[in-house]
Amino acid sequence: MSSQMLKQFYWECEHRPDYRHTPAVERILADDPFFEKPENLTPEKIQENLKWWEEFKKNPVVKFLRRAEVIADKINEMELKENEHPYRWEDRKLWKALPHVPGPDGRPMPRKAIKMKRESDDKFWDFARQFFFGLWGFRQISNGIS
Repeated sequence: MSSQMLKQFYWECEHRPDYRHTPAVERILADDPFFEKPENLTPEKIQENLKWWEEFKKNPVVKFLRRAEVIADKINEMELKENEHPYRWEDRKLWKALPHVPGPDGRPMPRKAIKMKRESDDKFWDFARQFFFGLWGFRQISNGIS
């Protein structure tokens, strides 16, 4: 039973439907005037469009934004490389098996790896403190009185 469900899961992952090109989407795009395709373009109109694109590409704000995208890509690559090897061996195997989660901008989000034993211990004791004090009903108050 479980192997059949696993096979079905993998099949569904590999054969996901692409809803971008369904008739409903095509109809919406055809009805929307924003996506209207110009017909019978004259050479003057084509030249005007090319000139507009050249001016757009020469705009300093657009140049800055393009450069910012390149820098953001580079920083993302550096973070991915930096967090490639976590502290625990089990995590290394797991991280190689799992793909990165795409972030809001489409780039893969880096996993934040624990790099040292001290960092690992700190994370554990933070969790243990919150868990046990919460379990026993303690509340942390800023003035130090419980």
